[in-house]
Amino acid sequence: MKKSQWEKNMMKLAAYLMAFSIIGSQATVSMAAEDRTEASQKESGADVQGDAAKTEETGDAEKAAGESGGQQDPSEIRYIASIEALSAEQAYLTYEKKPAQEELFEDLPGTLTVTPEGAEDTKEIEVVWECGTDYEAEWSGEGKELYLFTPKWDESAYGISQEAAETVTIPTVTVEIVHSEAAGEIKDLETAQEDLDGIIAQKNVLALVYLCERYEVKAEPESDADTVVTVVCGQSVQIVGVELDEAGNVWYRVSLYDQDQNYTGYIEKRYLATSDEAFLQWTDEYVQKAQEMPKKKTRTISLMSTISSYPDVNQFPASYQNKLLALKRQYPNWIFVKMETGMDFNTAVSEELGNKSWISNSQPASWKNGAAGQSGWSYASEGILRYYMDPRNFLSESSIFQFEQLTYNDSYHTESAVQAILANSFMKGDIPNEGMTYAGAFTAIGRELQVSPFHLASRVLQEQGTNGTSQLISGTYNEKYRGYYNYFNVGASGRDTELIINGLEEAKRRG
Repeated sequence: MKKSQWEKNMMKLAAYLMAFSIIGSQATVSMAAEDRTEASQKESGADVQGDAAKTEETGDAEKAAGESGGQQDPSEIRYIASIEALSAEQAYLTYEKKPAQEELFEDLPGTLTVTPEGAEDTKEIEVVWECGTDYEAEWSGEGKELYLFTPKWDESAYGISQEAAETVTIPTVTVEIVHSEAAGEIKDLETAQEDLDGIIAQKNVLALVYLCERYEVKAEPESDADTVVTVVCGQSVQIVGVELDEAGNVWYRVSLYDQDQNYTGYIEKRYLATSDEAFLQWTDEYVQKAQEMPKKKTRTISLMSTISSYPDVNQFPASYQNKLLALKRQYPNWIFVKMETGMDFNTAVSEELGNKSWISNSQPASWKNGAAGQSGWSYASEGILRYYMDPRNFLSESSIFQFEQLTYNDSYHTESAVQAILANSFMKGDIPNEGMTYAGAFTAIGRELQVSPFHLASRVLQEQGTNGTSQLISGTYNEKYRGYYNYFNVGASGRDTELIINGLEEAKRRG
C-alpha cells in the first residue's frame, strides 16, 4: 500500500530519531542520566511525565531546586572514597566441576584496591569472601550453579562513611559451575544456528553488554583469542550469530559501533542482556539454562549499602541498589544494565545550564533561573536540572520505564497500550484525512522500524504537548510546505517563524 505524505514524514523522522536512541549508547534499560535539553524542558516536558508524576514529584523537585560510649573514635578510621572495580575475569569465574570452597578461595582476589578519602594514592586492603547462599549445598543435577560472593575487611581500619555509602560500589564475584558432565550449552548447534539465522534475517536482534565494567570483544569464540575492541557496560550490540567454544560455552557473534567505527567479534552469553522475544524463545528452545541462583535475605555490612544476590543490581553504586532491589523482587524478570557514560555528573549539569534548557513560566519559581529569549519561557535552574538528571529520583514502578530499552516487543507494544498513552491528548482519535488512528499509526511504525511505539508516542507528546497546536504538524502552514509534518521537531531551531520554517524544511528534505 502506498504511504501518504504524513506516513512518509513520520517514518523517516522517527527512523532518524531512533538512529541515536537505538543504535547508539542510549539503547538501554540502564540508569544513565538522561540528557534534559531544551526539548525535554518545553511545555510538555514537565507534563509528559504525567499529571500524577508531576503532582507526586513536585515537592521533592522544589526541595532539590532550593538546595544548593564504647565506640571507636571515628578519627582513627580511614574512610574509603572509592573501590576499584574487578576485571571481567575476576568478577565472573567459571568452573567445569565444582571446586571445594577452600580451593575456590585461592582463585578469589586477596585484596581490593581502594582510594581513601582525601588521598591521591590508592591502597591495597586484604579481604575475605562470603557466599550469600549455601555453597556446600548439593547440586540438583540440572542446569548450572551460580553463587555470589561479597567481600569483607577490617572496617575498624578502613570504613565507608555515610556520605560515601551513596556512591561507593562494592565489587562482587559470581561463580558459575558448568558441570562438564552436562555436555555443551547447545545440544544441536547446527539446527540452532539455522533457526537463529532465520530470526536475524527478519529483524535486528539488539542486546546490551552488562555484568562488567569493561569487556574485551574477542576475534574468535575463545577467552584467550585476540581482542577486537574493549567496550563499556551498557554498550549496544547486534547479535548476528552463535558459536560454542571448546568447553561448550555459548558465544554470540556481534556487530557494534564504537567511536563511529564498526566492529565484529564474539561476546560470551552471560555478558549480554536482551528483551527481544523471538531471540528469548530461541534461547528457551536451544540454550541450556543455568540453575537459578537461590535467593536469601540480603545482608548489610556495617555502613555499606545492602548487597543482594542479583548480579545486575550489584553492578550499580550503593545509592541505587535499595530501590532497584525492591523492583527486582517484585519483577524478577526485569534486567537492569548499568550504562557507563564516562561523564561527571556535575559537569553534565553545568553543560545543560543556560540556553540549552528552557522551562515554561507556569512552573514554580524555584525551577527557573532568569528569562529566556522567548515570551513565556525561562532558563531552568541548576536545582531542577540536578533533580531531573539524577536517575535515582525515578527508580519507581512507574517512572523506571523512561530507562527502558527502546526495541519493539510484540507482547506488550499493543495498539490498545499506545492508545492509553494518547487518551488525554489531541492524538486520542483519528489522524485527519489519513484513515487511521494515531495509536494505530505509532504501532505500525514501531513494528516496521522495530522500535518502541511507546517511545514514539511519548516523544511526540513531549514535543507537541497535549493540545497539538503547532504549525509544524498542521500540514497547511503555506503552499510550499502543504502536506509536510514534523511531529518530532527535528531541526526545528530558532524563534517564532524561523523555527517553523526550519522544522518544515527538514521534513521536506527527508521526504
